[in-house]
Amino acid sequence: MSDPSEATRHSRLTEALRRVILLRETGPKSAAWHRARAQTIWRLLQLLAQPTEPDAERSAESEA
Repeated sequence: MSDPSEATRHSRLTEALRRVILLRETGPKSAAWHRARAQTIWRLLQLLAQPTEPDAERSAESEA
């Protein structure tokens, strides 16, 4: 994470994940809402785990 924009992206995703996790206490109590919340948490975790340069990956896929 030497790139400043990557550090910013990582910190934004981390902050979004923290907010979604904290919504358990203040959000709606319906099962559907909690399912959507869990899906959002998993999606954010996957985004955080992605390689640091997704543009390089995309260009390699488009060349194939």
